[in-house]
Amino acid sequence: FFDGFWYLLAQIDGKDWIIKFRLENIKKIELLDEFFTSPKNLNTFLDQSVNIWFTEKRDKQVVLKVDKDVAMYFKRQVYFPLQKITKENRDGSLRIETKICHNEEILRIIFRWIPYVHVIKPKDLKTEVEELVNRY
Repeated sequence: FFDGFWYLLAQIDGKDWIIKFRLENIKKIELLDEFFTSPKNLNTFLDQSVNIWFTEKRDKQVVLKVDKDVAMYFKRQVYFPLQKITKENRDGSLRIETKICHNEEILRIIFRWIPYVHVIKPKDLKTEVEELVNRY
């Protein structure tokens, strides 16, 4: 259950990746007498995910600056996957680091906190945020 929607997660035998299906988009099912074993790392994927945009590889390092005006919220709650406060600046702002699968995983969260959250790196995420804001 992510962002108000139920999903069915599936893994194809012999593949490392997970497919995601929103339940309301499933038109037909067939009940079988077969069973499956959940991947051992499924709980880790789900525990580290803040929305459905996760994948198995969480290898993109992101650095954010959070303004002092909202720093208290980020000290109380985890908004980003694997969120770590790595520095509390003298002005009350925070430096937050996280690891993501791809930009889509945190774009909506960043937009929810604009103008208080700023992308420091990676450059492609910073550029994408700037382009979307300018387009708006």
